[in-house]
Amino acid sequence: DGIAKLFVDFLSVIYSSKDIKKKYLKFKYAAKLHPEEIQEKYLREALMMSKAMDIKTLEKLKNLPDLEKCKKEKEIEAYIQTMDKKDDESLYFSKALNYILQNKYKEAITAYQKTIDINPKKEEAYYNMGIAYRRLKKYKEAIAVYQKTIDINPKNDSAHYNMGNAYNELKKYKEAIAAYQKAIDINPKNDSAYYNMGIAYNELKKYKEAIAAYQNAIDINPKKDSAYYNMGIPYHRLKKYKEAIAAYQKAIDINPKKEKAYNNMGYAYMKMEKFEKALDIFKQGLEINKDNVKLNVNLLHTFIITNEYNACKTQLARSLKKVKDTDWLQALITEDILFPLFRYGSLTYIPSFFPYLIEILKKEKREEVLWKAFPQAIFELLVQIEQYDRERLAGIEKLLITALSEEKKMTISLMMLNVGIRYLKEKDKRAIYDLSKEERKVFTEFVIEPRGNEE
Repeated sequence: DGIAKLFVDFLSVIYSSKDIKKKYLKFKYAAKLHPEEIQEKYLREALMMSKAMDIKTLEKLKNLPDLEKCKKEKEIEAYIQTMDKKDDESLYFSKALNYILQNKYKEAITAYQKTIDINPKKEEAYYNMGIAYRRLKKYKEAIAVYQKTIDINPKNDSAHYNMGNAYNELKKYKEAIAAYQKAIDINPKNDSAYYNMGIAYNELKKYKEAIAAYQNAIDINPKKDSAYYNMGIPYHRLKKYKEAIAAYQKAIDINPKKEKAYNNMGYAYMKMEKFEKALDIFKQGLEINKDNVKLNVNLLHTFIITNEYNACKTQLARSLKKVKDTDWLQALITEDILFPLFRYGSLTYIPSFFPYLIEILKKEKREEVLWKAFPQAIFELLVQIEQYDRERLAGIEKLLITALSEEKKMTISLMMLNVGIRYLKEKDKRAIYDLSKEERKVFTEFVIEPRGNEE
């Protein structure tokens, strides 16, 4: 039955259902009498006919239970190995398709090349070879064979589209956009070309053009939740947070399980300083997946801003367990704990929170990350010092000295905080000379230059 199903699926590409029924019945009853002979005969015919199939159609066969039960791939592979050695375009093309099925892309490329050697005008061989190269992440080679496809058939919109995808992978976004536009010129209903064009425009920071491209994709396919989600990103970067939120909400309406839409929507609410709404959105996202790291971290960030300290401690422990990567942990402590704590945290709470943060990191033997995060947070505070009044700066400095003065690794950072407050806030131009020459270089690189003006 498995071989019969394979046979029928191959035939369905080029025969009518009536003809298939006749052939299938002939195959089925003959197979009972001479199973090996019949299977070989019709499997060969099926392989020959596979040249009419594209890879997407063929790949659907992977998920057919009958084919899995009869171990289709092994049977086809064994049969191919017995095929004639003669130069046969159809057989090489069939071999290549089979190799694609088995994720043997190098072998598929070799077989497609043999097909092309016999028939240099075989458009499908060039096109499918491009797909194999892309799966091997050989994007330059993929582009070359897509161009060969286009040389044979300039109206092959799929070749233009996939060439655009390869350019995108190479970060050649202008070339990608040009390729997508050609695909659209040929097939104006290609919503995927508009969608990927939007990604390329976004990477070029051409946010208005990205939004327009995503809107075109949505006009063609209103149920494309990913287009709504991606549209939210350029709106976000244009600081059009209401529009971003509306786009994320559309994505969620279509796909209520889209975790990253909840995360981005919550972050947009944070940017609007609607923190209670942000908390609600992050919690909704975590109901879908309680292990989502970004949602957990952003929930922690928001708890700090809203001064919900008991919840903050619980969420801190939960977030630290989910973040294993050292660089990510350092970013978490700097950007999602210390930044919001300095900017929004209650000065009556910080003295109890710092020891807790240090204790929990030491318990997990990860405190080294903390000594890297604190200097970054202090530098960022000084870069944005205009956002802090003198009273808050004095309070933060006092609390940091109390909590960290015995940590030798923090001595220079605490000194730079003091110098920075005097130099930038109090306009004491002599303060900077309390630093050594090397320390002044560091201060200039991480504080003065990012401020974008000469002090």
